Amino acid sequence: MLLANHAYAPRAAAAIARSGPAAAIARRYHDADLRHRVAAATPHGLVAILYSGGREALAAAGLATAAGDAAARVAATTRGLRILDALDAALDHGRGGTVARSLADAYAQVRAVTVAASSERRADLFAGAAAQLGELARAWGAIGGSAAR
Repeated sequence: MLLANHAYAPRAAAAIARSGPAAAIARRYHDADLRHRVAAATPHGLVAILYSGGREALAAAGLATAAGDAAARVAATTRGLRILDALDAALDHGRGGTVARSLADAYAQVRAVTVAASSERRADLFAGAAAQLGELARAWGAIGGSAAR
């Protein structure tokens, strides 16, 4: 079973943030799982993977903030912002029209909340940013049917 589909995926993601031999094994498993999912994904599925990774990063940033772990907060925030940048860069404004503009605006809003969450060290704002990205992911999944799974 792939880690992303496993019931204990949130616990595994938390283990990835820790150090030590168990964390190294968890990171290798997570990385292998991600490579497999990316290789097998459709273009629509690749965007779904980005949404999932973005939500995970923002949730991890919130957990790190609550725990007072500045290094982990910065690393997770940076990962989340890079994923938002990738989502934004993938938009085809020429063909996407108002949908692409709406998504760009939504990504900008999530980005602004994420930056505020990090600078203000507020786990609740990270949770809000992750929830916003989750709403976008659900909408993306709905338009793609089984291609996004």
